[in-house]
Amino acid sequence: DDAVQIIMPTLLVWGANDSETPLSEARALNSLIPKSKLEVVPGAGHFVHREQAPTVAKLISVFSA
Repeated sequence: DDAVQIIMPTLLVWGANDSETPLSEARALNSLIPKSKLEVVPGAGHFVHREQAPTVAKLISVFSA
């Protein structure tokens, strides 16, 4: 219910191998948040920001530009 209320552009960065919060949840959020973009990082798990920090930083930089 809360996701549909997010009106700002939103970047969702997900690890392709996330076993804590499955990719299906990312896709559901992406469909509920009107201005969202989902980026899936191959080979990363739940802590994608730690496992693939340079990749995540680049995705954020591109999204913010």
